[in-house]
Amino acid sequence: MELTSLAPRQFPFLYLFLTRVSSRELVDNFYILYTYSGNNNMHPTAQLIINICEAKWEAEKSDCSGFVRAVAGPLGVKLTGLADEIFDEIHGAAWTPLKDGPAAKAAAEDGLFVIAALKGAMNVPAQDHGHVAVVVSGDLDTTHRAYPTGYWGSLGSVGMKNTPLNFAWNAASRDKVKYASIVPTAVRRTPITVQVNGKAVPTAAAYMLDNSTFAWIRPIADALDAQIADFTGHSVNLIVGDEEHELTVTVNNDQSFIHLGDLRQFTKLTVSFDKGVVSIS
Repeated sequence: MELTSLAPRQFPFLYLFLTRVSSRELVDNFYILYTYSGNNNMHPTAQLIINICEAKWEAEKSDCSGFVRAVAGPLGVKLTGLADEIFDEIHGAAWTPLKDGPAAKAAAEDGLFVIAALKGAMNVPAQDHGHVAVVVSGDLDTTHRAYPTGYWGSLGSVGMKNTPLNFAWNAASRDKVKYASIVPTAVRRTPITVQVNGKAVPTAAAYMLDNSTFAWIRPIADALDAQIADFTGHSVNLIVGDEEHELTVTVNNDQSFIHLGDLRQFTKLTVSFDKGVVSIS
């Protein structure tokens, strides 16, 4: 695992895309960069989640909900409250329910952030507090072949890491556990080079996420000699020559990113992708 302290937030230009996949967290006005490092055969985001679990476990090993929230933060996933509240949150519209442990394992291996949770009242016997864990890429348990590998804290005790989840709940409760997944929104994958009219635009900070390519709109607009108008926080109007189109934006680190494929709305623009390079002309 690699943990790198970066420049204070007043120097955001020093935050570079150093690896294929990373996420960052603001701590005491410095960004902590969590980078891919580990098994080259593993999905890079799946490895990143394991790296963050390793970094957070020691401090949160006696607090299951605190540990899950600590891992979620650098991934851009907002979770609040204790285990019972987190159970309710992962049943929200943003999360995808997963059928069982093997399905949770498969989702974690695909680089999704996966939570296992059970409310205290659903436990056998019922408990005052629920329990939550992070599912990571790894083997199912060797005995039942039903429980995925995970990390968790344990209230008033010490949790476990890189261990099958049949050890996180008792035998009467573990089959009641619910699993759900979400895309880690803060994760940046596969940096991309952008060229406008044959010239590289390195400040575009382009990246590929789930087979879609995004870039910071400001340097792209400048390179195209285009104008930006009517920014709403969710969309922006881009004016190229005598054409104007509304583009959806994603705000990331106070910068507005557009899906580069949306530029194909402009009849005078050609957008092509080849071997990690997006060409706009």
